[in-house]
Amino acid sequence: MVHQLKKGKFLVVFYGDSVSDLELYGKNLRVEILGSEAFFCLEISEEMDIKRLRNHPELLDTFVFEGAIISRRTAELLKENPSVKKVKLQLSSAADALYHVKRLKLQKNQVVFSTH
Repeated sequence: MVHQLKKGKFLVVFYGDSVSDLELYGKNLRVEILGSEAFFCLEISEEMDIKRLRNHPELLDTFVFEGAIISRRTAELLKENPSVKKVKLQLSSAADALYHVKRLKLQKNQVVFSTH
């Protein structure tokens, strides 16, 4: 089942040990629950410098989605689906990069995904 978390634009910040912070806008954030896995998928807006993301998606290991609505809806979705044990993140504008999330941190105004 696919759940729409945020249709409009929101700020996303990407980090990595060997790259500087990358701020972009995401849109159409949705989550698909398949058994024990949750796939967070979003589209990256072309408005800002996405070239670095497309060239080296493997260098990124932390992803921050800004917004209280996103945080609240993510918490609700995970609470409603306690069978979810694995989280994956797919960025559609980064050559469809797929990240296996090891830690998910919910804060009041943001959600932090970490792959390390």
